[in-house]
Amino acid sequence: KKSSTNAKAAPEHNFSGHQEFFAIFLRAGDSYKFNFHLKHRLANILSEMMAVNETKGLCDHIAKTQMLAKFLGMISFSPNYDLADLISDRGEATYPPINIKECINAAWKQRRLVIVIPWVVQFLGMMKWYAH
Repeated sequence: KKSSTNAKAAPEHNFSGHQEFFAIFLRAGDSYKFNFHLKHRLANILSEMMAVNETKGLCDHIAKTQMLAKFLGMISFSPNYDLADLISDRGEATYPPINIKECINAAWKQRRLVIVIPWVVQFLGMMKWYAH
């Protein structure tokens, strides 16, 4: 018998507790407009959180950015949204809501990699569910 651990699990299994509900909700809702706006809002929140310069509550801050990045990655890398992301409502090409390279370069210059790298790993880790 083959083990069931070899079977590819759904991305929702990467979310626990209350996060799992929202991950399932996003996949089941399958709304391009909602996910488009949510993706850009999550990217804006992450950008704002990168600018915070407090050490108090740093662990909670990093955990929040990681959670937001997981949801952003799930929406960004889902094959259901690839075609829609390439063309805007006006027929123009659009780009991802966040530029990872720029975020890492800025964090390097500001000596804040400890805040950026954990959420970048979570964001890019969501790619594994949709890789062919």
